[in-house]
Amino acid sequence: MYQIRKARLEDVEAIAEVHVNSWKATYKDLINEQDMSNITIEHRIVLWETILKLPNHKQPVIVVEEDNEIVGFASGGKERTERFGFDGEIFAIYLLPTHQGKGLGKLLLKAFAEEMKQLDYQSLLVWVLTNNPTNQFYPIWCRKN
Repeated sequence: MYQIRKARLEDVEAIAEVHVNSWKATYKDLINEQDMSNITIEHRIVLWETILKLPNHKQPVIVVEEDNEIVGFASGGKERTERFGFDGEIFAIYLLPTHQGKGLGKLLLKAFAEEMKQLDYQSLLVWVLTNNPTNQFYPIWCRKN
């Protein structure tokens, strides 16, 4: 059974683990080994602890759980470049590789978009590496210019 909810401070370690494990699985053929080794759970714990201590309107984080275990998350906030006409941005969306391709990403993205709408965002931008092997998830949201 899956549950989607807002992240809590006690979720920090689980979010960091999903972030690192999913990131490394997704980008293993795109990023050099030295840069890969710099992405650690310890560093991500500090990052997510900092983010989750912010007021929710600064950078909301939504998680998806299976059997009370976090298997994915999405986060975002104000679009950072202010150059493309979008007011919101998806900063990260990751699912453990074992949970990809099951429709959870769509559910997670929908819940995240609803949260952003409640925070008065009208549009969302997401940046995706051209050779990202999970690009098939994004066609509805992305287009190359």
